[in-house]
Amino acid sequence: MNKTFSKGFILPVAIVFSLVGLGVVLSYINKAFNEKWRVDVRIATTKASYNAETGFVEKAYGEIMKQDFEDSLIVYDDEYTIPGMGSYTDVILRQSVNDKNRMIRSSSSTGLATVKNILGKEIVIKEHFYLQFNPISSLAKYMYLTDDEKAGGAPFVFNGVNRREVTFGSGDVLGGGNIQTNGKFVMSDYGCPTFENTVWLTKDSQGEVDYPDMGGCNENQVFQGDPPLDTLGAVCLPPPGYERMKTFADYEFDATVKLNWSAGSANRDTLIMTEIIFFPDEHFSVNQWYYLMPPHLNIYATNVANPTAQHLEGYNPFGGGCNPSDDLRTCDVYEEGMNNHHAKNVNSGVESLMNPTIRGTHGFHHFDFEPTATNIVPGYPIDIYTTDPTVIYVKGGPVRVKGTYNGQFTIVTDEYTPYRRHAWPSNNSAPLDTVWCNIWITDNIKKADSPPNGDLSNYQPDEDCIGGSDNIMGLVSGANVYVANTLANGAGNNSYGHVIIHAHIIAFNESFAMHYWQNTLGFGFSDPPYGDGRGPTYFGGTTGNSDIRGDVKLWGGIVQKYRGYLKRNLPGPYDVFPGVGMDKDYNYDNNLKCIDPPLYPEDLDCSGDSEHGEFDITIDLYHVKP
Repeated sequence: MNKTFSKGFILPVAIVFSLVGLGVVLSYINKAFNEKWRVDVRIATTKASYNAETGFVEKAYGEIMKQDFEDSLIVYDDEYTIPGMGSYTDVILRQSVNDKNRMIRSSSSTGLATVKNILGKEIVIKEHFYLQFNPISSLAKYMYLTDDEKAGGAPFVFNGVNRREVTFGSGDVLGGGNIQTNGKFVMSDYGCPTFENTVWLTKDSQGEVDYPDMGGCNENQVFQGDPPLDTLGAVCLPPPGYERMKTFADYEFDATVKLNWSAGSANRDTLIMTEIIFFPDEHFSVNQWYYLMPPHLNIYATNVANPTAQHLEGYNPFGGGCNPSDDLRTCDVYEEGMNNHHAKNVNSGVESLMNPTIRGTHGFHHFDFEPTATNIVPGYPIDIYTTDPTVIYVKGGPVRVKGTYNGQFTIVTDEYTPYRRHAWPSNNSAPLDTVWCNIWITDNIKKADSPPNGDLSNYQPDEDCIGGSDNIMGLVSGANVYVANTLANGAGNNSYGHVIIHAHIIAFNESFAMHYWQNTLGFGFSDPPYGDGRGPTYFGGTTGNSDIRGDVKLWGGIVQKYRGYLKRNLPGPYDVFPGVGMDKDYNYDNNLKCIDPPLYPEDLDCSGDSEHGEFDITIDLYHVKP
C-alpha cells in the first residue's frame, strides 16, 4: 500500500490561524484603546463642562446677580488653572435688549481639559456654558402704582406738617393693567370709585397686609376684578433699572454744560431747557436754550464778582426800593423773583419760605423760559430720524415734550441738579439752589396711528398680541411729570380743551400732576402766589372764577411715588369751586402687555431682605469643536 503525504500544508495553516488570532487580538486591543479614548474624552468633556461652570460661578455669578450691574461687557480672558481638572477662560458678562425692549443680562464661560491620543499628543476639549436672565415684566404692566397714597407733586400738598390724604371717589375708574400701592388705598365718604381689575394690596416683610380704608363705600361695589383683591410684596421704586436706562441711552442731551460757577471768579451757573417734539414721519426734533431762574443779573454784570443793585435784571433807577450801589437783595424786583419762583420772602437779605412745606420736589417749579434769537445752545435745534427703539436721556435738567410719535421711545431724566444762585452780592458765596428735572407735557403727545380724538379703544391687541399698535412711549422722570399750564393744554380755551397723552408715565421721586399753581387766578387765602398772574390768561383772568378745563385723556399707565393732584379746590390752595385743573379719563394701553417702552425699568419686589423679580432663566451647555 502506497501512502502519499502533502508537503508544506501545516505551515500555511499555522500562519493563517496565527494571523486570525493576531487579528482578534489586534481587534480587541483596538477596541480597548477606542473604549479608553472614548472614556478619556468623556472624562475630559465632563471636566471641561465643570470648568466652564466654575468660571461662571467664580467670575460672573456675583456680578450678574447684582441689581445695579451696569457694565455692558466684562471679559475675563486670562486662563485660570484648576488643579487636576484643567482650566477656564473667556468669562463674559453682557447686557443687551430683547424683542420686547427689555434689558437682558447673560454670561458665558469656556472650560478646557486635555486628553492624550494613542500617539501621546494632547488634544484640548472645550465646553461652553451660557446663562441668560430674561425679565418677565417691567413697570409698564401697571395701570396705576404708587409708593404712597398721600398727596404730592406740587405746592400746597401738606396739611400742617403732614401730606394730605387723597381719596378715590365718584368718577374714578381704573382698569386694564395692574393696580397697586405700597401704601393704603383710601375711598371717599362722598362717592365711590370702580376698579375693574384685581387690586393688589401690599404685604410687608412680616406678611402684614395694609387693607383699604373704605370710607363710605362698599367693598363689593368698588372692587370688580377677578379676584377683587389679592396681595403682593412692595414694589421697588425706583428699581436699579432706572439708572441703567441712563447708562444705555441711545441719545444723551446734557443740560449741565453751562454750570460754570467757580469760587474766586465771576463765572456763574446758567441753566438749560430742553424741548423734544415728535413728528409722525419717524423723527424727533431736539432744541436746547439757556435760561436763568429769577432773580438774576443783567448783561452788564458779565464779569462782576460782587454785583450791586444796578446789576440786577429789572433794576429800576426811578424806584423799586433800592439805589444803584445797594445790596441787590433790597430791591423789589429781587423779592418779586424770589416770591414767584422760589416761594420765599426776603427781609434784609435773609430768606424765609412763605410756607415751610413748599420745598423740594413739591415746590414751585416752572417751565416757561422760552427760546429767543440769542439764547439757543450752539448746534441746536437738531432733527433725528430713527426706526429703532430709542432711549433719550436728558441729563441734569427739565424737558418739555409734545408731538405725534411714530416708533418706540423712552425719555428719561435725572432727579435734580444743584446750581449756584445767579444774583448774589458776592459770587464767591452764592448759595446753592436746585432745579428739578421734571418732564413737562406742553401739548398732546399722540401715536401717529391714533384717530384725531385720541381714543385707542379700537387700537388694542388681542391676548396673543395680534393687532394693536407698535408705537410706544415712556416718560420717566426722576422728579415729576406735569401737564403744563399752556394754551394748548386748555388755558384760555372756552371750549374746555382736552389733553391727549399716549404714554406710560413714571415719576420716581414725586408725582404725575397738573401744573395748577401758575395761572391768572388771584383768589387764594394764604401767602404764596396761588395765582401769580404769570400763566396764560384764562377767560381774561377774572379773579375768583374757577379754572376747570377738559379731561386728561391718558392711554398708558401711571407709576409715581406720591399721588399727584389734577384738580384743586376747597380745602386747598384755591377758594373757588369746582376749582382749578382737569378731570381724569384714564385707560390702560394693552399694547404695553406686548412690548415695553425701550429699556423700561424692571418690576422688582422689595418686601423682603433683598430685591427680587421674575425672570425666565435660560441655561445652555454645548461642545466647541476644536
